[in-house]
Amino acid sequence: MAIMPHSDTVWTVVVLVCCVLPMCCAELQWLKLSSSADDLEPLPRQQCAMVYYESGDEVIVFGGRKGATLFDDTWIYSVPGGSWSPVVYDDDMKPAARFSMVAGVSDSYLYVTMGQGRDGVCYNDVWKLNLGGSFYKWEEVIPASGELPEPRYGAVGGTYCNHGDVYVSLGFSSQRQYSTYRFDTAQEVWQEVADYIYPYSPFHPNARKFHSGTMTGENRLLIDGGCLSGGGTGGPCPSADSWMLDGERKTWSRIGDCGPARMLSAMALLPAASVDGVLVSYAVMYGGIDHSNQYISYTSLADNELMVIDVSSQQWQIKSIVSSESPSWRSGHSMVMTSSGVMMFGGVISSASLSNELWLLSGNSSDVDDTMTSSVTQCWVYSISYITIHGCLMFIGSAIFLHWGGWVARYTRRWRLAHIVIQVCGLCMCVCGFIFACLSVQSDHFQFAHGLLGLVILILCLVQPCNALIRIPLLSSKSGPDWRMKLWTYFHSTSGRVALVLSLVNISLGLFLAVAQFYLWVGWLVCVFFYILIYIVSEIYLQISLSRKRPSTPPEGEQVQMSAVTL
Repeated sequence: MAIMPHSDTVWTVVVLVCCVLPMCCAELQWLKLSSSADDLEPLPRQQCAMVYYESGDEVIVFGGRKGATLFDDTWIYSVPGGSWSPVVYDDDMKPAARFSMVAGVSDSYLYVTMGQGRDGVCYNDVWKLNLGGSFYKWEEVIPASGELPEPRYGAVGGTYCNHGDVYVSLGFSSQRQYSTYRFDTAQEVWQEVADYIYPYSPFHPNARKFHSGTMTGENRLLIDGGCLSGGGTGGPCPSADSWMLDGERKTWSRIGDCGPARMLSAMALLPAASVDGVLVSYAVMYGGIDHSNQYISYTSLADNELMVIDVSSQQWQIKSIVSSESPSWRSGHSMVMTSSGVMMFGGVISSASLSNELWLLSGNSSDVDDTMTSSVTQCWVYSISYITIHGCLMFIGSAIFLHWGGWVARYTRRWRLAHIVIQVCGLCMCVCGFIFACLSVQSDHFQFAHGLLGLVILILCLVQPCNALIRIPLLSSKSGPDWRMKLWTYFHSTSGRVALVLSLVNISLGLFLAVAQFYLWVGWLVCVFFYILIYIVSEIYLQISLSRKRPSTPPEGEQVQMSAVTL
């Protein structure tokens, strides 16, 4: 006789299968938020401002561009209603049309600042829109006091969870900007958080534009990637470095890199969640341009892959989103955290057409661990750029060949043939490295210290073979005065020493610009220490040997050879 299960037992099983198991095994999912054909919606665009107004459960979009057409309109998407509506202003006063601006919501006001407008004009004005009133009206905020930040676009910042000050970090105008400011919304004044006039430092990010970023706390800003080349600076474009700003301490700290280099990507926080009684918070980053004419070979992420960072541990992961539909890879889009996940709007999709699609990455921070990890192992991706080749050639040619060629000339006896062969090889590599350096920089090749110093070193290196040709007739001329040989020796050895020392300095500057990993810095410092040690030991040995032979004066030509440090 068959035993029929009790009806309560059946319903218990159904509840467990349909409700509890999905909650335990929830994953991040992409959902396309479509509207009916009769609904109004914003035109396709990129690099617009996108914020979330928590009190109204609304997503707000302002500005952006479509080619040369710039927008100054404002749209509101009602999350509960699932529809767009244009904002009708109470008067004609509003911010100028712009793109690549910084925006944030603080205490029921939408703040918009910075950006680039028509005819390439960059702004540093501040506007606010009352979102909690009975009508919408823009108002320009004139700072009461304090220094204004430089006008710029391509910066990042905003506010944290609809509260606090508006942060603005880095960006570009006539040159790359190193500074970070915050706008005190209560006092309506600008405050400088971090401003660096010295670009070659491991303690703050290089100047850049088109990086992505999000506020992870009221005074904490996370940034990643961007374009570091041009505008009076050099470096990768796009880049792959990540940094965290502590606005209270006014300090930056570099965090681990992950994934391919990128610019014009978008980043947003996932809603925080409690896991085993501990509040966890993650941020996600999606899309972007992962190559440029700097790159020879590179690896891209798939359309359904995104990067996730644990805000507490500051560790990146690459996750694959498995859903019935996924957005096409894009750049110049905008993302913002909402109550149900992260919303994404607009951008240039992979087919080079603009989009006005609205997507929802549904879920919260507790769903990250249940989402499938990408097959990309330990955040490592493969890429080769002109900067990489430039750095390798310069290190091998200058730090190895030229230095050891100079060492051979000073500290060995039968040095001439070995010196010539080593120096010619090193010089050829340096010339090739210089060519790749010019290819890697977008513009303004010699308007920053590393590029200008590299040109000076190359000129000194090219002069050295000419000095060697002059030396031969001087030695063969027995009737010539002694002062000519002394002058040649002094110039040849001094210019050689200067070039060798400057090459070590310039390689160090290059590591700063290339945002080199920690292990590269360790290897380079070990190499420099080794060179210093070898030179000290060799010089001590040479001086001891000379002191023992001092009573017997060697021929004049041999003295010249032993005293000259050549390239």
